[in-house]
Amino acid sequence: MTDLELTFRIGFPEGEGGDAARAAFPGSVAQSRDRLCTVSRTVQIGTPVEMSAEDA
Repeated sequence: MTDLELTFRIGFPEGEGGDAARAAFPGSVAQSRDRLCTVSRTVQIGTPVEMSAEDA
């Protein structure tokens, strides 16, 4: 496996709740990549996995 890329694309509602979720979203993706997702951490041993967050 090479050049693995995972993109999270999520839409958020308007308003304060949506703004708060939008602000927290990149940190959640980073936590998933760095310590919560055992699959991506295992794969990264042999191949880097690029994760990104996009507001849909």
